[in-house]
Amino acid sequence: MRLTNKYLDAVRVECTFIADALAKGRREGQEVGEQIGQQKGREEGEHTAKLLIAQNLLSTGMTKEQVAGITGLNLTDF
Repeated sequence: MRLTNKYLDAVRVECTFIADALAKGRREGQEVGEQIGQQKGREEGEHTAKLLIAQNLLSTGMTKEQVAGITGLNLTDF
């Protein structure tokens, strides 16, 4: 009976270690995912802003080549 209690205690400790490691991994993964999402959102927002600027410049009569040079967009982007 004493061996059984020691064995069960060891199993409980091991389960606790595994649960803690999983929780830590989940937290770290979520943090990395949030950072990637924020970066991607920022990049998409900057691209959208450049497209709006390009549309405004095109409406003033500038050529696509001039607008591409100013905004850094490719000619295929607009």
